[in-house]
Amino acid sequence: MNVIEEAITDENLVTFESFGLRKEIMQSINHAGFKTPSPIQQMVIPVIMEGRDVVGQAHTGT
Repeated sequence: MNVIEEAITDENLVTFESFGLRKEIMQSINHAGFKTPSPIQQMVIPVIMEGRDVVGQAHTGT
């Protein structure tokens, strides 16, 4: 198991709601049909919300 897999387990289930996103953003996420954040989203959304810059690379290459 790698670091990302260890950080993101069923015991630590992260939801978009757990980030405390604005109502308008949550409405858009729900409208788009997303249920849970991807591993890269789980790692970077809290950092972005702190106002810090992020450079990340996901399996999709983005």
